[in-house]
Amino acid sequence: MSALAEYRPWKHALLWLGVFLFLAWRVPLVWQSGQFTGEDGWVFFAEAFNSPWHESIFVPFAGYLRLDARLVAELLSGLPLAAQPVAYGLVGLGVNALAFSAVYLPVFRSFVLSDTLRLGIVALLALAPNAENLGLLTGLHWYLAFAFVLCLLVPLPQQTLARAGVCLLMFFAVWSAPSTLVLGPLLAYRTWRATERFDRIWNLAATVQLGLAALLAYGFRDTAGERAGEFGLSDLPPALEVLFLRGWLGVGLVGQGVAEVVVLRAPGLVSIWGFLVLVSLAWGIWRYRRDDVGRGLALLLGAGGLMALLSLGRTAYVPELAALDLPRHVRYLTVPSLLLLLGLWGLVFQLCRSESRRLMIGLWSVQAGLLAVGLPGNQHWSRPVENFAWGDYVEAVVDFKARQIDRGEAASLYIPSDVPYWGVVLQSQGGQVVSPDKGVVPALGATAVGDEVFQSWLGRFRFASVRNQDNPVRIYHERLGDLTYTGSESGRVWFVDSQGAQWFTAPLLQPYWWRIQDLDMRLVQP
Repeated sequence: MSALAEYRPWKHALLWLGVFLFLAWRVPLVWQSGQFTGEDGWVFFAEAFNSPWHESIFVPFAGYLRLDARLVAELLSGLPLAAQPVAYGLVGLGVNALAFSAVYLPVFRSFVLSDTLRLGIVALLALAPNAENLGLLTGLHWYLAFAFVLCLLVPLPQQTLARAGVCLLMFFAVWSAPSTLVLGPLLAYRTWRATERFDRIWNLAATVQLGLAALLAYGFRDTAGERAGEFGLSDLPPALEVLFLRGWLGVGLVGQGVAEVVVLRAPGLVSIWGFLVLVSLAWGIWRYRRDDVGRGLALLLGAGGLMALLSLGRTAYVPELAALDLPRHVRYLTVPSLLLLLGLWGLVFQLCRSESRRLMIGLWSVQAGLLAVGLPGNQHWSRPVENFAWGDYVEAVVDFKARQIDRGEAASLYIPSDVPYWGVVLQSQGGQVVSPDKGVVPALGATAVGDEVFQSWLGRFRFASVRNQDNPVRIYHERLGDLTYTGSESGRVWFVDSQGAQWFTAPLLQPYWWRIQDLDMRLVQP
């Protein structure tokens, strides 16, 4: 093993920069495309734009507070509009790199003594699979949860500045990361067993806040996403096999690429591999149960397993998961995969510390190679621009602020996106909603241009009935034919066609339409 060196902050800063640059290379679209991805745009940017800071920061989303993403969105709201998506990505990658590089801190010598090996673990964390949300504000809470578990792995610091740091981390992790709820019983136990005054206060504060966060989540449970369908107990065992043995213990250690190749030929082999890994780790916990390594490994695997189980209970695709060879929506496995890698190498170090250094280098090289091979196959939410680039609509946003917001008029503006539900919705005075009973003419601001013919930003249309007043919602559109107006909200105007499919468009979306039927969403081009 290399000799232990004195800690140098400037070296750690260089490590952080190196990890940051690697992550930026790994997911370039986060900062290259200049696009908002997922909730970054339609939730966090939109709330920061639409509401005063004291409202946007404390609005629950999907039943939980997301102080991390909302605070970052508010802090970046003063930047030029075109630059904000890029800034979101860079901040997200910076926090990701900070969580990974923290493993190199000297305090983690109590788990893995070798500085060189911990440096290697940081590299493996940067290569880790199951990272759909890497670099996104919407996925920032997973990495805060990982960093929070790290605080439980080692003694809490003695220095005042470091204590302030772990207190700040604890606060943001509890009020940003739903997955930390599973740590409540452990923190209560640590409060009872703590002998140091700061340790007791820190653990007690975390326990109390987690309890409050759980009550808040329960109170706002009706705002969370609901299941797509009911599932029976028979769905659960195969779902657990896919999520845990194949997704967590399989993909989490060998990477997406190798797992996909193997599962195409013999899906059961991935499950067998995952089971053998589980047995090996359980053996390691038992063998070193009286040592810090055994207890640390139990903490990491226990926290990771419970977080994965909580995610399984929150997601809406248990029946679908049970029928898959490998899991989708692998953002749920982000923290479990990181904790698994750290725990595994804590055990490897304990087993090999008296053996040849070449053995650990060889094992590390094999795993790093497997994870690197799988990087091109890793799914990520960001994607290239196909039709609607955020930068093309910045002028429209500025105009909307000058014309509607500054004048205090009730209005809504939908910014098109290549994924329909990712489109940002900006509002003034709570937005404008036009119900069907008011009719399609006022909803579109249409004007008569001939006998029974109307003109608006939607194009030309006429009423389907002989007399306009007979049915003011049924129209014949010049391109789409018969449509029934069902209302306007969130800057979009909605219709239903004769086959029961929903159609929506907006002024900035025209002449495109989105057609939605069941789960099929199709962009209809001019």
